[in-house]
Amino acid sequence: MQLETAVAQASRLLPLVTSAHLPSASNHSFWPEINTNMPIVMGSEPSPYSDTPEPKCFGTVSPLDPQTFSTVEEHAGDLLTGSANPKYSPIDVAQWLEDAAAAASDALDAARRGGAAHRAPASLRMEADVLIQVGLGRFFAARCARACCIRCFSKSRNDAPGSKLSTSTGWRARHGSRRRRRGPCIATTSRMEARRCGAGTGATG
Repeated sequence: MQLETAVAQASRLLPLVTSAHLPSASNHSFWPEINTNMPIVMGSEPSPYSDTPEPKCFGTVSPLDPQTFSTVEEHAGDLLTGSANPKYSPIDVAQWLEDAAAAASDALDAARRGGAAHRAPASLRMEADVLIQVGLGRFFAARCARACCIRCFSKSRNDAPGSKLSTSTGWRARHGSRRRRRGPCIATTSRMEARRCGAGTGATG
C-alpha cells in the first residue's frame, strides 16, 4: 500500500513540471528526465530550444497553461512592483513539487520497511521510477526558486533583508541547491542494475 502511495505522489511531479514550464513543445527537444540545461542568466549561453520565447532563458519560458501559471520573469516583476497576480507563481510550483517529492519519498521509505515483498523485481522497478521522479521534482523546484532569486536580483540589484524578495530567497535557504537535489536521481539510475530490476538483457526476474 505504501509503495502505491509513493507512486501516486511521484506521478504528480512530471505533469506539474510540464504544465508550469515547457521550453519546447517537441518531446524530442524537451525531455525533463534527461534535462538539457536552459540558461537562467540571460545571454550566458545559447538556448537549446528553438521554439521558446525571446529572449531565450529559463525565466521567459512559457507555461503550457499560461492562464494558470506565471513565468519567472513575470513573477519577478510582480514581486518588485508589489503587483497582485491571480496566477500561480514559480515559487508556488516549487513548493508543490517539493511537497509531492517529500510525500513520495516518505511513503517509499515506509514501503522499504515492509519486508521481503518490497524486494521483488516489480517493486524494485517501481522504486526506481519513484526515485527518479522525486529527483526530477526536487531539481525543478530548486531551479524555479533559484531563477526567481537571480532574476529579482538582476532587476533590482537589491536583495537587502526585508525586501520583497524574501519569498524567493527564503525558499532557496530552506531547500538548498539544485545540484544537491538532483544528485539522488542520478545515483539511482546509475546503481539500478538490469539483473536486480528484472529488466533488459540478462534479467533474472
